[in-house]
Amino acid sequence: MLRGDRPEWTLQKQSPGNEDAKIMLAICLFNLATVSVNSQTLAYELEALPIDEEALRAKPSDPRRQRDVAQINKSIAGYSLGFDDTRALPLSLTRFGGG
Repeated sequence: MLRGDRPEWTLQKQSPGNEDAKIMLAICLFNLATVSVNSQTLAYELEALPIDEEALRAKPSDPRRQRDVAQINKSIAGYSLGFDDTRALPLSLTRFGGG
């Protein structure tokens, strides 16, 4: 998986209990997967999934969190089956009203 002190992890390290920081990290990872064109795509998605699943467990009735987990699972399945998922909107666009 990913290594190093990357900027997207800094906020999570500074505020480990901050749910927004964790969700933003998942958004960053998923969006990196969206623009990646190599084997790193799956690594980013697999790293984002448990973060969003944890957020969903905290608020299981939240439709946005349900959609986020479903979208990541769909993307992982598409990658595994060899489908081109480049037509999907980045998670940040669907999350903030762009899609």
